[in-house]
Amino acid sequence: MKRANLIFMGFLIWISGYAQEPYEFPEGLRRVNIAGKYGYVDQAGKEVVPAKYDNAGDFSEGMAWVRINGKSGYIDKTGEEVIPIIYDNAGNFSEGLAWVKMNDQYSYIDQTGKMLIPRHLIASYNFVDDFSEGLARVRTRSNKYGFIDKTGNEVIPTKYYQVGNFSEGMAVVANIAYTSESRQRKFGFIDKAGNEIIPAIYDAVGDFSKGLAWVKLTWKFGYINKTGEEVIPIKYHHIEWKPGDSLLKVNLNKKYGYVDITGKERIPPEYDYIEWKSGDTLLKVMSNNKYGYINIMGKVVIPIKYDCIKRAPGHSGAKVWLDGKTGYVDENGKETSPLEYPYKDIQVIWESPLISHINLINQVKMDQLPDKPSFKIDRPYLIIESNNHGCIELNLIKYSENNFNEQSVSDLKTLIVRYDYPALSRLYPDEVTLTTSYNTIIIYFDMTKKEPFGYDFIFAPRLPDDVLPGFTYGKTSIYNTIQIVESRLTKQKQK
Repeated sequence: MKRANLIFMGFLIWISGYAQEPYEFPEGLRRVNIAGKYGYVDQAGKEVVPAKYDNAGDFSEGMAWVRINGKSGYIDKTGEEVIPIIYDNAGNFSEGLAWVKMNDQYSYIDQTGKMLIPRHLIASYNFVDDFSEGLARVRTRSNKYGFIDKTGNEVIPTKYYQVGNFSEGMAVVANIAYTSESRQRKFGFIDKAGNEIIPAIYDAVGDFSKGLAWVKLTWKFGYINKTGEEVIPIKYHHIEWKPGDSLLKVNLNKKYGYVDITGKERIPPEYDYIEWKSGDTLLKVMSNNKYGYINIMGKVVIPIKYDCIKRAPGHSGAKVWLDGKTGYVDENGKETSPLEYPYKDIQVIWESPLISHINLINQVKMDQLPDKPSFKIDRPYLIIESNNHGCIELNLIKYSENNFNEQSVSDLKTLIVRYDYPALSRLYPDEVTLTTSYNTIIIYFDMTKKEPFGYDFIFAPRLPDDVLPGFTYGKTSIYNTIQIVESRLTKQKQK
């Protein structure tokens, strides 16, 4: 019990720093897992419902399902059990109804616990879902999908291989398309009367939002409207549209740009990297391993010539790095003061043959890792790290001998570079990525041959179900990086 209290106190400390954020608190409460039990806290981190349940759902329409000792029921926001915990399973309340399961049969109840759609009306289904726009999807025991209304009547026949929930009056449906060589699932859309509005011809689709839905056809992506007309051409290799944004990020032949919701290319896809947040007037771009900023019209504002660039808090321009030197530029791209080396060790690195290896590092990052898993590290070695976007902002971690100086550069046998990059992230409807999990790569370079000869790769850990705003996972610390390198050296000596 004492351990659980300590864990909860730690949670309160963490969460208090993010209490201002509106996300991840459905209807003002957040589900938390404390020592294997679920409860709820408010946005100030205060415990509202004690963590005593084996499982629990998010609040919806003022109620949440909870599970204990193999049975489910419902609580309100005070934690009072308002619908008895007697069901084998239960779903979220949506449009005043929630599905429940007992003795392998489904029914729907209202918020008083009264059964509104009795078991015998939907006894033929082995799956039912929450209501959306007046209809709920169901599945027969022969694995065919359709929809019922709030009286339990099947209003759209169970004839589809897959369906999605209704959104803006349209639902995704899937049929099987047969060819002489294959059997493929194809997707289209129906309306609430069951009419096929958009034929099932696509390899994948998304729900309609703001009158548009993304579609995939032969590995290309685009957007269509509710008549099936292509609004954004199906020609891009990837499209990213965050809720609330007026622009969509597109990838064409590994080049990035932005289009608007009419399909017009506002920023042509010609950059190796591009980053924009809704409301910003400037976009960070990268081309040929150099960074700069462009405005929303695509005009270069800060020259694309820097090894690294970041918007600086409290500064109208940006902090920049070039050939190991750092300084600031204003919003018009003018350097406000001469760029300088941050410290002597970095000057030694940049004013040396290491510069050729820096370019090689970026090449490895952009393309692929060397296929040489078994290797030997020669001393002296130098460990440096880059930032997680692959932009050249290097920090010296460790030199294997005493002091690193100009002579050390000529003696150096192995250069070791560590960097992290995002692998998994969780994006929520408010446009904020709450948590990110990072891969770490440690690349080993032969200073004589000027080529990479090995690497260590640490996979990004799985994102937990319950995470807090702003957390990151998988970044390898400086200490762990040194441990990995020294572990390899120890094994070399033992052989």
